Amino acid sequence: MPWPVDTVETFGLASPVGRLRAALARPRPRRARGTLLLLQGRGEFLEKYGATVERAVAEGLCVLGLDWRGQGGSPRLVPGTRRGHVDDFEDYLADLDLLVARAEALGLPEPLVLLGHSMGGHIGLRWLRRHPGHIARAALVTPMFDIELGGLPRPLVRMLVGGALGLGAARRYAPGQRDPRASCRFEGNPLTSCPEGFAQWWELLARHPDRRVGGVTWGWLAAALRSIETTRAPGFLEAIETPLLLIRAGDERIVCNRAIERFARRLPRAELLDLPGARHAVFFERPEIRAAMLERITRFLGGATPRPIAARPVPEPPPRPRLRASAG
Repeated sequence: MPWPVDTVETFGLASPVGRLRAALARPRPRRARGTLLLLQGRGEFLEKYGATVERAVAEGLCVLGLDWRGQGGSPRLVPGTRRGHVDDFEDYLADLDLLVARAEALGLPEPLVLLGHSMGGHIGLRWLRRHPGHIARAALVTPMFDIELGGLPRPLVRMLVGGALGLGAARRYAPGQRDPRASCRFEGNPLTSCPEGFAQWWELLARHPDRRVGGVTWGWLAAALRSIETTRAPGFLEAIETPLLLIRAGDERIVCNRAIERFARRLPRAELLDLPGARHAVFFERPEIRAAMLERITRFLGGATPRPIAARPVPEPPPRPRLRASAG
């Protein structure tokens, strides 16, 4: 079982790329008081969130999560490789559609609340824009509202990505990306300032080597940049009325903290929580940081109210001119 609670069931979600690995945990013996949709980050898998799921179940929530296509226990998108790839972030949104449809088919209790980390926070934000009134509250932890580009100007990066796609390299590793490492030193790592948390993460990777993926492809990078541009469009964020808790790591080295602050100012009902000294993988941070974050998330999501009558999906603003990934 992916999570250390005795009420977990795993199942597959039928998708165009095969069956996506998903899991559901329910509280017992008492009745659940809502359902938490758990959206993991890029390269992660269900097992990473065992402690978080245990806490949510203890709080009386059902927890429903999945491994995105291309990672974890779901089908790989570049067969025979460990490359982290997707053709378009619309595919991740389709995965989330499947997860929500399963929650409704199972009659899981409302309200629905959402917890997303990194790339999962980005996907969750886009889904909230498209489906107003469906999710009562959402907590987005170190959300991928933008990515660090190594100091390179964005126009130059777009030009390089467009050139790589034009050469048919969409499914090849982007520069600096590679297969998963066998090990990594704690010193200088961008994920956590906690040696114990770092060791726990690597123990998980060693225990589940088949769940691991490597770096990203040119195609994933192109898809990410397009999706980021979508969220930056005028009026996109201003239309999201869902109450949001945005959590930012003070020592962030992977996603862009400036973008999180800009988004917090534009979102109508967003709160911003800063965690000084924390790095990107806050779920594996020092105990005092992790405890403060989980306490705030619990209180925030606990204020959820049943959703109103579901509104119709809202179309997103027309996309800007975009790079197109080739089949590679």
